[in-house]
Amino acid sequence: MNPTFEIVKKSFFEYKWIIWLGFISLFVYIVYRAFTFSFTHDESLSYTIIKGVEYQRNTANNHVLNTFLMDWSSRLFGHSELSLRLPNILAFVLYLLAAFLLLRKKNNKLAFLGASLLCLNPYLLEYFSLARGYGISFGLMLMSLYFTVTILFKFETNHSNLSKYFFAILFASLATNANLSMINFLIALIGFFTIHYAILSFKFKRRSFIQHLPFILLLFAGIVVVYFESQRLFLLQENNQLYFGENSLNKMFESISRSSIYSFKHFHGAIQGTKYVVLASLIFGAILVRWKKEYNSPLFILGTLILFILLGLVLEATFFKSKYPSGRSAFFFVPLYTLYLYFLIEKTVGFFNLKNWFFIPIFLLLPLPIFTNFYYSTLIKFNKDWEFDAETKEMMAFLKSETKKNNQLSTIANHWLFEPSINYYIESQKINLAPATRNPIDFTTDYIYRLEDDSKVEGYQIVLEFPQTKTNLLRRMR
Repeated sequence: MNPTFEIVKKSFFEYKWIIWLGFISLFVYIVYRAFTFSFTHDESLSYTIIKGVEYQRNTANNHVLNTFLMDWSSRLFGHSELSLRLPNILAFVLYLLAAFLLLRKKNNKLAFLGASLLCLNPYLLEYFSLARGYGISFGLMLMSLYFTVTILFKFETNHSNLSKYFFAILFASLATNANLSMINFLIALIGFFTIHYAILSFKFKRRSFIQHLPFILLLFAGIVVVYFESQRLFLLQENNQLYFGENSLNKMFESISRSSIYSFKHFHGAIQGTKYVVLASLIFGAILVRWKKEYNSPLFILGTLILFILLGLVLEATFFKSKYPSGRSAFFFVPLYTLYLYFLIEKTVGFFNLKNWFFIPIFLLLPLPIFTNFYYSTLIKFNKDWEFDAETKEMMAFLKSETKKNNQLSTIANHWLFEPSINYYIESQKINLAPATRNPIDFTTDYIYRLEDDSKVEGYQIVLEFPQTKTNLLRRMR
Protein backbone atom coordinates (compact mmCIF):
# COMPACT_ATOMS: atom_id res chain seq x y z
CA MET A 1 0.00 0.00 0.00
CA ASN A 2 1.12 3.56 -0.67
CA PRO A 3 3.27 4.77 2.31
CA THR A 4 1.87 8.28 1.99
CA PHE A 5 -1.68 6.96 2.32
CA GLU A 6 -0.64 5.02 5.44
CA ILE A 7 0.82 8.16 7.04
CA VAL A 8 -2.33 10.16 6.27
CA LYS A 9 -4.57 7.40 7.62
CA LYS A 10 -2.50 7.13 10.81
CA SER A 11 -2.57 10.87 11.35
CA PHE A 12 -6.33 10.96 10.84
CA PHE A 13 -7.29 8.03 13.01
CA GLU A 14 -4.66 7.85 15.75
CA TYR A 15 -4.57 11.39 17.06
CA LYS A 16 -7.43 12.69 19.18
CA TRP A 17 -6.54 16.30 18.42
CA ILE A 18 -9.21 16.24 15.72
CA ILE A 19 -11.85 15.51 18.33
CA TRP A 20 -10.56 18.26 20.63
CA LEU A 21 -10.47 20.71 17.74
CA GLY A 22 -14.04 19.72 16.94
CA PHE A 23 -15.12 20.23 20.56
CA ILE A 24 -13.54 23.70 20.68
CA SER A 25 -15.14 24.65 17.35
CA LEU A 26 -18.55 23.53 18.57
CA PHE A 27 -18.13 25.56 21.76
CA VAL A 28 -17.31 28.67 19.73
CA TYR A 29 -20.34 27.96 17.52
CA ILE A 30 -22.60 27.71 20.58
CA VAL A 31 -21.28 30.97 22.06
CA TYR A 32 -21.71 32.74 18.72
CA ARG A 33 -25.34 31.68 18.46
CA ALA A 34 -26.02 32.65 22.09
CA PHE A 35 -24.50 36.09 21.50
CA THR A 36 -26.09 36.92 18.15
CA PHE A 37 -29.46 35.17 17.89
CA SER A 38 -32.63 36.96 18.88
CA PHE A 39 -34.16 36.17 22.27
CA THR A 40 -37.17 33.92 21.73
CA HIS A 41 -40.75 33.76 22.98
CA ASP A 42 -40.20 31.03 25.59
CA GLU A 43 -36.89 32.46 26.79
CA SER A 44 -38.60 35.80 27.32
CA LEU A 45 -41.34 34.17 29.38
CA SER A 46 -38.64 32.65 31.60
CA TYR A 47 -37.15 36.15 31.89
CA THR A 48 -40.46 37.44 33.26
CA ILE A 49 -40.20 34.90 36.10
CA ILE A 50 -36.86 36.28 37.29
CA LYS A 51 -38.39 39.76 37.01
CA GLY A 52 -41.12 38.78 39.48
CA VAL A 53 -44.12 37.66 37.38
CA GLU A 54 -45.32 34.99 39.80
CA TYR A 55 -48.09 33.32 37.78
CA GLN A 56 -45.50 32.15 35.23
CA ARG A 57 -43.86 30.00 37.92
CA ASN A 58 -46.73 27.52 37.73
CA THR A 59 -46.55 27.06 33.98
CA ALA A 60 -44.69 24.48 31.89
CA ASN A 61 -42.41 27.30 30.76
CA ASN A 62 -40.72 27.37 34.16
CA HIS A 63 -37.76 25.01 33.93
CA VAL A 64 -36.86 25.45 37.58
CA LEU A 65 -33.09 24.95 37.56
CA ASN A 66 -32.72 27.00 34.40
CA THR A 67 -34.79 29.84 35.87
CA PHE A 68 -32.71 29.78 39.06
CA LEU A 69 -29.43 29.90 37.12
CA MET A 70 -30.76 32.60 34.77
CA ASP A 71 -31.57 34.68 37.83
CA TRP A 72 -28.07 34.38 39.28
CA SER A 73 -26.39 34.95 35.93
CA SER A 74 -28.43 38.11 35.39
CA ARG A 75 -27.48 39.34 38.88
CA LEU A 76 -23.79 38.81 38.11
CA PHE A 77 -23.56 39.77 34.45
CA GLY A 78 -26.68 41.72 33.52
CA HIS A 79 -29.67 40.94 31.32
CA SER A 80 -28.07 40.47 27.91
CA GLU A 81 -28.91 37.42 25.78
CA LEU A 82 -25.43 36.00 26.38
CA SER A 83 -25.70 36.41 30.14
CA LEU A 84 -29.10 34.75 30.38
CA ARG A 85 -27.96 31.90 28.13
CA LEU A 86 -24.68 31.40 30.00
CA PRO A 87 -25.94 28.46 32.17
CA ASN A 88 -26.72 26.47 29.02
CA ILE A 89 -23.35 27.36 27.48
CA LEU A 90 -21.64 26.01 30.60
CA ALA A 91 -23.88 22.94 30.40
CA PHE A 92 -22.40 22.32 26.96
CA VAL A 93 -18.93 22.26 28.53
CA LEU A 94 -20.27 19.62 30.94
CA TYR A 95 -21.73 17.70 27.99
CA LEU A 96 -18.38 17.76 26.15
CA LEU A 97 -16.56 16.67 29.31
CA ALA A 98 -18.92 13.71 29.71
CA ALA A 99 -18.46 12.81 26.03
CA PHE A 100 -14.67 12.91 26.47
CA LEU A 101 -14.79 10.72 29.58
CA LEU A 102 -16.98 8.19 27.76
CA LEU A 103 -14.72 8.05 24.68
CA ARG A 104 -11.22 8.64 26.06
CA LYS A 105 -10.16 4.99 26.40
CA LYS A 106 -11.65 3.85 23.11
CA ASN A 107 -10.16 3.03 19.75
CA ASN A 108 -9.46 6.34 18.00
CA LYS A 109 -11.58 5.42 15.00
CA LEU A 110 -14.53 4.63 17.25
CA ALA A 111 -13.91 7.70 19.41
CA PHE A 112 -14.19 9.91 16.33
CA LEU A 113 -17.42 8.21 15.35
CA GLY A 114 -18.78 8.44 18.90
CA ALA A 115 -18.00 12.16 19.10
CA SER A 116 -19.85 12.70 15.82
CA LEU A 117 -22.90 10.81 17.03
CA LEU A 118 -23.03 12.55 20.41
CA CYS A 119 -22.18 16.10 19.38
CA LEU A 120 -23.46 16.81 15.87
CA ASN A 121 -27.22 16.65 16.25
CA PRO A 122 -28.10 20.24 15.27
CA TYR A 123 -31.41 20.38 17.14
CA LEU A 124 -29.74 19.23 20.37
CA LEU A 125 -26.99 21.82 19.89
CA GLU A 126 -29.55 24.61 19.51
CA TYR A 127 -30.62 24.24 23.12
CA PHE A 128 -27.14 24.88 24.49
CA SER A 129 -27.41 28.41 23.11
CA LEU A 130 -30.89 29.11 24.50
CA ALA A 131 -32.03 30.13 27.98
CA ARG A 132 -34.19 27.02 28.42
CA GLY A 133 -33.81 23.99 30.63
CA TYR A 134 -33.21 21.48 27.85
CA GLY A 135 -29.52 22.17 27.26
CA ILE A 136 -28.79 22.04 30.99
CA SER A 137 -30.65 18.74 31.27
CA PHE A 138 -28.75 17.21 28.32
CA GLY A 139 -25.39 18.06 29.89
CA LEU A 140 -26.44 16.66 33.26
CA MET A 141 -27.96 13.56 31.66
CA LEU A 142 -24.80 12.66 29.73
CA MET A 143 -22.72 13.04 32.89
CA SER A 144 -25.23 10.79 34.70
CA LEU A 145 -24.86 8.24 31.91
CA TYR A 146 -21.07 8.35 32.27
CA PHE A 147 -21.33 7.21 35.89
CA THR A 148 -24.03 4.71 34.96
CA VAL A 149 -22.13 2.85 32.24
CA THR A 150 -19.04 2.53 34.45
CA ILE A 151 -21.07 0.31 36.79
CA LEU A 152 -20.38 -3.35 36.06
CA PHE A 153 -21.57 -6.52 37.71
CA LYS A 154 -18.42 -6.66 39.80
CA PHE A 155 -18.78 -6.23 43.53
CA GLU A 156 -15.45 -4.59 44.30
CA THR A 157 -16.58 -2.72 47.38
CA ASN A 158 -19.86 -1.23 48.54
CA HIS A 159 -18.21 2.18 48.52
CA SER A 160 -17.01 2.13 44.91
CA ASN A 161 -20.39 1.16 43.48
CA LEU A 162 -22.29 3.43 45.86
CA SER A 163 -20.35 6.49 44.73
CA LYS A 164 -21.31 5.73 41.11
CA TYR A 165 -24.94 5.27 42.11
CA PHE A 166 -24.81 8.56 43.99
CA PHE A 167 -23.37 10.70 41.20
CA ALA A 168 -25.56 9.11 38.52
CA ILE A 169 -28.72 9.79 40.54
CA LEU A 170 -27.51 13.27 41.56
CA PHE A 171 -26.96 14.38 37.96
CA ALA A 172 -30.22 12.74 36.83
CA SER A 173 -32.11 14.53 39.64
CA LEU A 174 -30.66 17.89 38.65
CA ALA A 175 -31.51 17.13 35.01
CA THR A 176 -35.13 16.49 36.05
CA ASN A 177 -35.20 19.81 37.89
CA ALA A 178 -34.01 21.50 34.71
CA ASN A 179 -36.47 19.69 32.43
CA LEU A 180 -39.43 17.73 33.84
CA SER A 181 -39.55 15.30 30.92
CA MET A 182 -36.32 13.85 32.35
CA ILE A 183 -38.33 12.32 35.21
CA ASN A 184 -38.78 9.17 33.14
CA PHE A 185 -35.01 8.84 32.86
CA LEU A 186 -34.60 9.33 36.62
CA ILE A 187 -37.25 6.70 37.43
CA ALA A 188 -35.68 4.23 34.99
CA LEU A 189 -32.27 4.85 36.55
CA ILE A 190 -33.54 4.26 40.09
CA GLY A 191 -35.28 1.09 38.97
CA PHE A 192 -32.17 -0.21 37.23
CA PHE A 193 -29.91 0.55 40.20
CA THR A 194 -32.31 -1.16 42.61
CA ILE A 195 -32.27 -4.34 40.53
CA HIS A 196 -28.51 -4.06 40.01
CA TYR A 197 -27.84 -3.70 43.74
CA ALA A 198 -30.22 -6.53 44.64
CA ILE A 199 -28.46 -8.91 42.22
CA LEU A 200 -25.05 -8.03 43.63
CA SER A 201 -26.25 -8.39 47.21
CA PHE A 202 -27.77 -11.81 46.48
CA LYS A 203 -24.70 -12.97 44.54
CA PHE A 204 -22.28 -12.05 47.30
CA LYS A 205 -24.65 -12.88 50.18
CA ARG A 206 -24.63 -9.39 51.66
CA ARG A 207 -27.56 -9.61 54.08
CA SER A 208 -26.70 -7.25 56.92
CA PHE A 209 -29.08 -4.27 57.18
CA ILE A 210 -26.16 -2.00 58.13
CA GLN A 211 -24.38 -2.92 54.90
CA HIS A 212 -27.47 -2.00 52.89
CA LEU A 213 -28.29 1.21 54.78
CA PRO A 214 -26.19 3.59 52.58
CA PHE A 215 -27.92 2.36 49.43
CA ILE A 216 -31.35 2.47 51.10
CA LEU A 217 -30.76 6.12 52.07
CA LEU A 218 -29.62 6.94 48.54
CA LEU A 219 -32.64 5.16 47.09
CA PHE A 220 -34.92 7.08 49.45
CA ALA A 221 -33.35 10.39 48.38
CA GLY A 222 -33.98 9.56 44.72
CA ILE A 223 -37.59 8.61 45.44
CA VAL A 224 -38.10 11.90 47.30
CA VAL A 225 -36.91 13.81 44.21
CA VAL A 226 -39.31 11.78 42.02
CA TYR A 227 -42.16 12.52 44.45
CA PHE A 228 -41.68 16.30 44.43
CA GLU A 229 -41.14 16.47 40.68
CA SER A 230 -44.27 14.32 40.19
CA GLN A 231 -46.23 16.77 42.33
CA ARG A 232 -45.15 19.54 40.00
CA LEU A 233 -46.28 17.45 37.02
CA PHE A 234 -49.72 16.93 38.59
CA LEU A 235 -49.95 20.68 39.27
CA LEU A 236 -49.15 21.45 35.65
CA GLN A 237 -51.73 18.89 34.55
CA GLU A 238 -54.38 20.55 36.76
CA ASN A 239 -53.49 23.90 35.17
CA ASN A 240 -53.89 22.38 31.68
CA GLN A 241 -50.21 22.96 30.92
CA LEU A 242 -49.41 19.48 29.57
CA TYR A 243 -51.21 19.84 26.24
CA PHE A 244 -48.01 19.44 24.19
CA GLY A 245 -47.36 15.87 23.08
CA GLU A 246 -48.19 12.91 20.84
CA ASN A 247 -50.76 10.14 21.05
CA SER A 248 -48.45 7.19 20.34
CA LEU A 249 -44.85 6.01 20.61
CA ASN A 250 -44.68 5.91 16.82
CA LYS A 251 -45.57 9.60 16.56
CA MET A 252 -43.12 10.42 19.35
CA PHE A 253 -40.21 8.85 17.47
CA GLU A 254 -41.31 10.55 14.25
CA SER A 255 -41.25 13.90 16.04
CA ILE A 256 -37.69 13.23 17.27
CA SER A 257 -36.59 12.31 13.74
CA ARG A 258 -38.33 15.33 12.23
CA SER A 259 -36.67 17.68 14.70
CA SER A 260 -33.23 16.16 14.08
CA ILE A 261 -33.32 16.36 10.29
CA TYR A 262 -32.44 19.70 8.72
CA SER A 263 -30.97 18.87 5.32
CA PHE A 264 -33.47 16.11 4.45
CA LYS A 265 -36.55 17.51 6.18
CA HIS A 266 -38.67 17.45 3.02
CA PHE A 267 -38.02 13.75 2.46
CA HIS A 268 -40.64 11.76 4.34
CA GLY A 269 -38.59 8.63 3.70
CA ALA A 270 -35.71 10.05 5.75
CA ILE A 271 -37.98 10.39 8.80
CA GLN A 272 -39.38 6.89 8.38
CA GLY A 273 -35.93 5.47 7.64
CA THR A 274 -34.45 6.99 10.79
CA LYS A 275 -37.25 5.48 12.87
CA TYR A 276 -36.68 2.00 11.40
CA VAL A 277 -32.92 2.25 11.93
CA VAL A 278 -33.54 2.99 15.60
CA LEU A 279 -35.90 0.04 15.94
CA ALA A 280 -33.56 -2.35 14.10
CA SER A 281 -30.55 -1.29 16.18
CA LEU A 282 -32.44 -1.84 19.45
CA ILE A 283 -33.46 -5.35 18.36
CA PHE A 284 -29.98 -6.20 17.06
CA GLY A 285 -28.39 -4.94 20.28
CA ALA A 286 -30.69 -7.10 22.40
CA ILE A 287 -29.83 -10.16 20.28
CA LEU A 288 -26.11 -9.41 20.54
CA VAL A 289 -26.20 -9.03 24.33
CA ARG A 290 -28.21 -12.24 24.74
CA TRP A 291 -25.94 -14.16 22.35
CA LYS A 292 -22.74 -13.12 24.12
CA LYS A 293 -24.41 -13.10 27.58
CA GLU A 294 -22.66 -9.80 28.34
CA TYR A 295 -24.99 -8.45 31.00
CA ASN A 296 -22.20 -6.34 32.44
CA SER A 297 -21.77 -4.23 29.29
CA PRO A 298 -22.72 -0.59 28.68
CA LEU A 299 -24.81 -1.83 25.75
CA PHE A 300 -26.98 -3.88 28.13
CA ILE A 301 -27.25 -1.03 30.65
CA LEU A 302 -28.29 1.55 28.04
CA GLY A 303 -30.68 -0.82 26.31
CA THR A 304 -32.32 -1.63 29.64
CA LEU A 305 -32.73 2.06 30.45
CA ILE A 306 -34.37 2.67 27.06
CA LEU A 307 -36.72 -0.26 27.65
CA PHE A 308 -37.63 0.97 31.15
CA ILE A 309 -38.33 4.49 29.86
CA LEU A 310 -40.54 3.25 27.01
CA LEU A 311 -42.42 0.98 29.41
CA GLY A 312 -42.91 3.90 31.78
CA LEU A 313 -44.29 6.13 29.02
CA VAL A 314 -46.77 3.44 27.99
CA LEU A 315 -47.92 2.98 31.60
CA GLU A 316 -48.32 6.75 32.06
CA ALA A 317 -50.37 7.01 28.87
CA THR A 318 -52.51 4.03 29.93
CA PHE A 319 -53.24 4.95 33.56
CA PHE A 320 -52.90 8.75 33.60
CA LYS A 321 -54.01 9.49 30.02
CA SER A 322 -50.85 11.54 29.55
CA LYS A 323 -49.46 12.32 26.13
CA TYR A 324 -46.19 10.93 24.86
CA PRO A 325 -43.43 13.58 24.76
CA SER A 326 -42.86 15.29 21.45
CA GLY A 327 -40.06 17.23 19.80
CA ARG A 328 -37.87 19.00 22.34
CA SER A 329 -39.63 17.38 25.32
CA ALA A 330 -38.78 13.93 23.90
CA PHE A 331 -35.23 14.82 22.98
CA PHE A 332 -33.71 13.27 26.09
CA PHE A 333 -33.80 10.08 24.01
CA VAL A 334 -31.12 11.45 21.67
CA PRO A 335 -28.05 11.42 24.00
CA LEU A 336 -29.24 8.10 25.42
CA TYR A 337 -29.82 6.45 22.05
CA THR A 338 -26.72 7.85 20.30
CA LEU A 339 -24.58 6.55 23.16
CA TYR A 340 -26.34 3.18 22.81
CA LEU A 341 -25.66 3.20 19.05
CA TYR A 342 -21.99 3.99 19.64
CA PHE A 343 -21.57 1.04 22.04
CA LEU A 344 -23.51 -1.18 19.64
CA ILE A 345 -21.05 -0.37 16.85
CA GLU A 346 -18.14 -0.94 19.23
CA LYS A 347 -19.56 -4.30 20.31
CA THR A 348 -20.22 -5.30 16.69
CA VAL A 349 -16.64 -4.51 15.72
CA GLY A 350 -15.31 -6.63 18.58
CA PHE A 351 -17.76 -9.49 18.13
CA PHE A 352 -17.04 -9.99 14.43
CA ASN A 353 -13.34 -9.10 14.84
CA LEU A 354 -13.65 -6.51 12.10
CA LYS A 355 -10.44 -5.04 10.76
CA ASN A 356 -9.61 -1.62 9.37
CA TRP A 357 -11.37 -2.29 6.08
CA PHE A 358 -14.68 -2.26 7.96
CA PHE A 359 -14.24 1.41 8.86
CA ILE A 360 -14.07 2.57 5.26
CA PRO A 361 -17.82 2.15 4.60
CA ILE A 362 -18.64 3.12 8.19
CA PHE A 363 -16.82 6.43 7.85
CA LEU A 364 -18.35 7.03 4.45
CA LEU A 365 -21.93 5.98 5.10
CA LEU A 366 -22.56 7.11 8.69
CA PRO A 367 -20.67 10.38 9.29
CA LEU A 368 -21.47 11.80 5.84
CA PRO A 369 -25.20 12.39 6.49
CA ILE A 370 -24.37 13.50 10.04
CA PHE A 371 -21.94 16.16 8.83
CA THR A 372 -24.21 17.15 5.93
CA ASN A 373 -27.14 17.61 8.28
CA PHE A 374 -25.02 19.61 10.72
CA TYR A 375 -23.58 21.80 7.97
CA TYR A 376 -27.05 22.63 6.70
CA SER A 377 -28.09 23.70 10.21
CA THR A 378 -25.19 26.19 10.43
CA LEU A 379 -26.68 28.04 7.46
CA ILE A 380 -29.90 28.64 9.37
CA LYS A 381 -29.96 31.93 11.29
CA PHE A 382 -32.84 31.17 13.60
CA ASN A 383 -33.88 28.70 16.29
CA LYS A 384 -35.99 25.96 14.76
CA ASP A 385 -38.92 26.12 17.19
CA TRP A 386 -39.09 29.92 17.22
CA GLU A 387 -38.32 30.90 13.62
CA PHE A 388 -40.82 33.76 13.84
CA ASP A 389 -38.58 35.51 16.43
CA ALA A 390 -35.44 35.46 14.25
CA GLU A 391 -35.65 39.19 13.41
CA THR A 392 -37.11 40.54 16.65
CA LYS A 393 -33.67 41.64 17.88
CA GLU A 394 -32.95 43.62 14.71
CA MET A 395 -36.44 45.14 14.73
CA MET A 396 -36.09 46.25 18.34
CA ALA A 397 -32.65 47.75 17.65
CA PHE A 398 -34.32 49.86 14.96
CA LEU A 399 -37.02 50.99 17.39
CA LYS A 400 -34.44 51.82 20.05
CA SER A 401 -32.69 54.13 17.61
CA GLU A 402 -35.97 55.69 16.43
CA THR A 403 -37.51 56.35 19.83
CA LYS A 404 -34.53 57.37 21.96
CA LYS A 405 -35.08 61.11 21.38
CA ASN A 406 -38.85 61.07 22.00
CA ASN A 407 -40.13 62.91 25.06
CA GLN A 408 -42.82 60.32 25.72
CA LEU A 409 -43.18 56.57 25.32
CA SER A 410 -43.99 55.35 21.86
CA THR A 411 -46.55 52.56 21.48
CA ILE A 412 -46.55 49.32 19.50
CA ALA A 413 -49.20 46.82 18.45
CA ASN A 414 -48.12 43.32 17.57
CA HIS A 415 -49.02 39.73 16.83
CA TRP A 416 -49.43 38.00 20.20
CA LEU A 417 -46.44 35.70 19.58
CA PHE A 418 -44.06 38.67 19.79
CA GLU A 419 -45.31 40.08 23.09
CA PRO A 420 -42.79 38.33 25.42
CA SER A 421 -39.69 38.98 23.29
CA ILE A 422 -40.63 42.60 22.55
CA ASN A 423 -41.09 43.23 26.28
CA TYR A 424 -37.78 41.51 27.04
CA TYR A 425 -35.93 43.98 24.79
CA ILE A 426 -37.92 46.95 26.13
CA GLU A 427 -36.99 45.98 29.69
CA SER A 428 -33.41 44.82 29.21
CA GLN A 429 -32.32 47.58 26.81
CA LYS A 430 -34.42 50.40 28.30
CA ILE A 431 -36.15 51.18 25.01
CA ASN A 432 -38.44 54.22 25.04
CA LEU A 433 -41.49 52.12 24.23
CA ALA A 434 -44.63 51.22 26.18
CA PRO A 435 -44.96 47.49 26.99
CA ALA A 436 -46.42 45.28 24.29
CA THR A 437 -49.68 43.39 24.92
CA ARG A 438 -51.50 40.43 23.40
CA ASN A 439 -54.51 42.54 22.51
CA PRO A 440 -55.78 42.61 18.93
CA ILE A 441 -54.17 45.27 16.74
CA ASP A 442 -56.21 48.45 17.12
CA PHE A 443 -54.40 50.71 14.61
CA THR A 444 -53.91 53.57 17.07
CA THR A 445 -50.30 52.84 18.01
CA ASP A 446 -47.12 54.42 16.68
CA TYR A 447 -45.84 51.09 15.34
CA ILE A 448 -47.27 47.73 14.29
CA TYR A 449 -45.22 44.52 14.06
CA ARG A 450 -47.02 41.86 12.02
CA LEU A 451 -46.60 38.22 11.10
CA GLU A 452 -47.60 36.83 7.68
CA ASP A 453 -49.53 39.96 6.78
CA ASP A 454 -48.34 42.38 4.10
CA SER A 455 -51.63 44.20 3.46
CA LYS A 456 -51.66 47.99 3.30
CA VAL A 457 -52.88 49.89 6.36
CA GLU A 458 -54.17 53.42 5.91
CA GLY A 459 -52.04 55.95 7.75
CA TYR A 460 -49.05 53.58 8.10
CA GLN A 461 -46.00 52.79 6.01
CA ILE A 462 -43.81 49.69 6.07
CA VAL A 463 -40.34 50.63 7.34
CA LEU A 464 -38.85 47.15 7.81
CA GLU A 465 -39.54 43.87 6.01
CA PHE A 466 -38.11 40.45 6.80
CA PRO A 467 -38.89 37.90 4.06
CA GLN A 468 -37.39 34.98 6.00
CA THR A 469 -39.80 35.28 8.93
CA LYS A 470 -42.60 36.89 6.88
CA THR A 471 -42.75 39.79 9.32
CA ASN A 472 -42.83 43.55 8.84
CA LEU A 473 -42.81 46.70 10.92
CA LEU A 474 -45.20 49.57 10.15
CA ARG A 475 -44.82 53.17 11.36
CA ARG A 476 -47.57 55.74 11.61
CA MET A 477 -47.09 58.44 8.99
CA ARG A 478 -46.04 61.77 10.39
